[in-house]
Amino acid sequence: LLMWATDPLLHRAFEVIEAWGFTYKTVGFYWVKLNKTAGTLVFDRKSFFTGMGFWTRANPELCLLATRGKPKRRSAAVPKLIVSPRREHSRKPDEAYAAIERLADGPYLELFARQTRPGWDAWGNQLGILDESVGEGPKRRWAATAYPDE
Repeated sequence: LLMWATDPLLHRAFEVIEAWGFTYKTVGFYWVKLNKTAGTLVFDRKSFFTGMGFWTRANPELCLLATRGKPKRRSAAVPKLIVSPRREHSRKPDEAYAAIERLADGPYLELFARQTRPGWDAWGNQLGILDESVGEGPKRRWAATAYPDE
């Protein structure tokens, strides 16, 4: 399980990990968010996106890694740090998906997805809104049009 979490709700992420029967292992990734116009070779303070924060201004977003059983790690060469420009709200960097595929065997499932990708199952009420072309066929496996009534 790789779960993105924000600092203020980190405790909730750990609650979900436990409720789903997983064991927390480590932070899988830190995503250092760059401003969309930042260069890629030399960074200064203006290069880094500054988000909101209750105590300090937020930048990195973390992705927790949890397991059930003893899954096999495919590669020991997967870096923890991802430095990439931020994109649309909540959209994760493409580098994260590639890193996950190098780290562990599938199947792969993204919950609350807004984009489909080859080799991944996806579920979410906004699925497809970030696809370059809608209705790309077989890679779109599950799509919820709305959350069920409570």
